[in-house]
Amino acid sequence: MYRMIAMSLQVCLLALPVPQMTTPQNSSQPLVSGWTIERILRSRAVKVVKPIFPEDAIRNQTTGVVVAEIHLDGSGVVTTVHILQAPSESTAASVSQAVSQWQFQPFPPPDDKHIISGKLTFYFEFRHGKGIVLDPAETGYVGHWAKK
Repeated sequence: MYRMIAMSLQVCLLALPVPQMTTPQNSSQPLVSGWTIERILRSRAVKVVKPIFPEDAIRNQTTGVVVAEIHLDGSGVVTTVHILQAPSESTAASVSQAVSQWQFQPFPPPDDKHIISGKLTFYFEFRHGKGIVLDPAETGYVGHWAKK
């Protein structure tokens, strides 16, 4: 039953409308914005480039969470990456560089008049003396992300 509810929520939350509209510089047509949750974003990714743990962050034993807000066009191409939180400039740059290469399945309707926004989270940690970058599913920390 919970699985059915979760699947229903995924469909409903695929691209929730955001009550704002923007106008592109070269067009009088407004862009319709939508928001989706991280789990759906990750499930629709067809090309994923994992961030690297920067050498200076390893040297300085820098750990923490990087949160990126991304915007996609209707065809699933990443158009912008904004880093909302990061423990250092180098970890922010690593995530930004990696996520800008991601590609996603098209979000309906697949056209240039819609943008989809969402957040991606990455955990920079040391395990067994080695710096690693984890996504929420790999951490096993909380709820629906925990591996079973």
